[in-house]
Amino acid sequence: AVSAQNLYVALQGGYGFGTPGDQVGTSTVISSTGDQTTTNTITSYGGGTNVGLNVGYMFSEHVGAELGFSYFLGSSVTSDEVSVPTGDLTVMRKSTQMRLAPSIVLTTGGDFALYTKAGLVLPVGGSTIINYVDGMNPTSVIERDFEAKGAMSIGFQGALGATYNLSDNLSLFGELSAVNLRIKSASNT
Repeated sequence: AVSAQNLYVALQGGYGFGTPGDQVGTSTVISSTGDQTTTNTITSYGGGTNVGLNVGYMFSEHVGAELGFSYFLGSSVTSDEVSVPTGDLTVMRKSTQMRLAPSIVLTTGGDFALYTKAGLVLPVGGSTIINYVDGMNPTSVIERDFEAKGAMSIGFQGALGATYNLSDNLSLFGELSAVNLRIKSASNT
């Protein structure tokens, strides 16, 4: 983080774990005798790499406001699978998203400070790429990609962190954050 008087700019990068999971699809195995076993696929699209830039202003030593802009590159998730004796059908999904995150910052102040943030998460762009591979007929494998765009959504975020001032204008910080965001599909192409 770099600061000048009460204004600061922070670069961030990290990895997020997608929790808790929801049912996003099913996994079905059909044997050569016709026996079928189906289980729910429980996972989340929230796991992946996040990089961003935060700009904040401290109104006092302990209270401030921040606007974060981040880019989320989600990990690939297998949502649906069908396995038959002749081959498999697999559906994989991978999300990307640009987010704005206005928040309130509360800090203990000083050269080594603990802080907390709470605010909103507003997706301003992104999509989910759906990769469909049907290899159940080994003589003709079908592979297609689809793109799903999300509808307008509002989520919530919170963070706990610590910062250490290396100089008057430079500090190092570590943070644990959580984002709660559900997005409904607006279009599929």
